[in-house]
Amino acid sequence: MKAKTFLKDKNIYVALISVFVFGMIAHGYRFVDLAFGGDSMLMIVQDDYLWQVSLGRFMQPLLLMLRGGMETPLLIGFLSMLWIGLSALIIIRMLNIKSYLGIILTAGIMVCNTVLTSANAAFLGWLDLYAVALLLAVLGVRLIDKDKIWQIILGILCIALSLGTYQSYLFVAVGLMMFIIIRELYSNSDIKKTLLKALRYVASLLIGGGIYYLLWKLILKSIHLGAAESYNGIADVGNYSNTSIFGLIGLTYKKFFEFLCKPGLFIHPDMEGRLAGSFWPLVLLFANILIFLMIIELIIIINIITKKGLWAYILQALIVILLPFGLGGVTFISKGLIHPLMIYGSYMIYIFFIAVMEDYLQVAADKTKDIHLSAVQIMVMVLLGILIWNNIVYSNQVYLKRALQENVVKTTMTSILDDIKEVEGYVPGITPVAFYGDLDSNEYIFDIDGTELLTVYGMGKTSLSYQGTDYAYIKYYTSERINLTRAEYNNPDVIAMPQYPNQGSIGFVGDVLVIKLSD
Repeated sequence: MKAKTFLKDKNIYVALISVFVFGMIAHGYRFVDLAFGGDSMLMIVQDDYLWQVSLGRFMQPLLLMLRGGMETPLLIGFLSMLWIGLSALIIIRMLNIKSYLGIILTAGIMVCNTVLTSANAAFLGWLDLYAVALLLAVLGVRLIDKDKIWQIILGILCIALSLGTYQSYLFVAVGLMMFIIIRELYSNSDIKKTLLKALRYVASLLIGGGIYYLLWKLILKSIHLGAAESYNGIADVGNYSNTSIFGLIGLTYKKFFEFLCKPGLFIHPDMEGRLAGSFWPLVLLFANILIFLMIIELIIIINIITKKGLWAYILQALIVILLPFGLGGVTFISKGLIHPLMIYGSYMIYIFFIAVMEDYLQVAADKTKDIHLSAVQIMVMVLLGILIWNNIVYSNQVYLKRALQENVVKTTMTSILDDIKEVEGYVPGITPVAFYGDLDSNEYIFDIDGTELLTVYGMGKTSLSYQGTDYAYIKYYTSERINLTRAEYNNPDVIAMPQYPNQGSIGFVGDVLVIKLSD
């Protein structure tokens, strides 16, 4: 009976359709384009499963067994939107978002953000994996919120598996839990019951984290693999011996607001000199400030209408103050070594605003019979739509730039391969060939004119943004049989060579034919 009622709920279809529509408008260009770059160029065939396990992401190899170990854009795009759609569906039901406008805006925020843009542009092979981490985190909170023990246990396991897929989505779960507690404090008169739920949340997160850590250690031991000690690993998590805790807390708050108030901006006509250039940053900054202030105002109004006591005010104020830390806590955990792929939790603040707005409308209708939005509230909803629109335009322009970069690389690499064949003594497939430096650092290759401001994490001047991507390009984009090796970086003869395309940038150093791309 419940299943039939669930399927009759129109909000389900509004949520799923909205996610797919926003997904195609914002990211569809990338889903049907083969312009790989950065890590996505290096891993067109994703064979980094041992590295991912060493980073603590032991679920990724299992997921790739189901999806396949190649970066297939259309399939990855479809799966990503499916998992995000299911996540959106759980969130709107969990936060009681019922209006079509609220559901559509929630879908827009979850799909149109710099996290997905960055992943699409330079880390396509992991996009659907991030979406699975999101779904597991959201589902974990939903199950932990239930009353039955088996549901809570499953929820804790979901949190552990989310961590095992991509750790930063833990803070989506943390944020949702904080949202639920705030909403219960201003709608539920039983503070003791709400505090017990908060303790359950904390215990579930700790147990889920413990299960994740034990599973990871057991897997590492079973396959005789060590933990990665790189910046994006978790081997050093929890060690703050050489770190100022108070300074790190301050940095966490700073980064939270910085990421939100300085989103990627699309290129537009620069009317009257700098008029347009300063207009959009100010609009987006104003939108964010107003949204934060409106959240606080609406919570206060709801409390006044429902006549809450002093302790309810104090507890809500405390959680609101801690909210940026809860949503952006990845900065604290990583000791400040973060990038845009890790900040999805920060965007949940907009969804909290939508939920609070809907709660306000419901309370106003029940208590005062006044269900009219004020001019300021309408403006805030419009500004939220502007934030979504900004990212839609920005994403499409970023993907176009990535496609143009591929053409630049194609032209340059074709010239290099042709020049190699002209070198006396070169035997195709036999002569050792080594690239020195990287194309992105070549002083004769410039960022595409007019697109300098269009940049996301992992995206450089070209699609070959670091060493190794050049060899991946030859492997995947050409049919050339080249005996590739690496040049000695301390070899004075190589260091003395000029950069390509200067005369002498391609030549033999010993038995190896060296192409010097950059110093």
